[in-house]
Amino acid sequence: MSGPTPTDRPSDSFATPHALHNWIVPGPTQALLLRQTWHELTSRLGDLLTGFGAAQQQRSRYHGLGEYAPDGNLITDAAGVIQEATEA
Repeated sequence: MSGPTPTDRPSDSFATPHALHNWIVPGPTQALLLRQTWHELTSRLGDLLTGFGAAQQQRSRYHGLGEYAPDGNLITDAAGVIQEATEA
């Protein structure tokens, strides 16, 4: 008997001990799919962390420039509401 399909509902799938075993102990196909999914997710997490680090560096750089500018600066949101202001 093969493992559960994505359309199986847990209440229907646990009708027999063998069906429950297939949910708990994946067969070779399910194990391969789990490994592939795990690698894809960890790769995407790495990409997100890299992008977040780059965004933080860029934000720090521009924030520092604004702090030392000879003129005062206002930072607004899309509606024009002032979010931050620097001294002149």
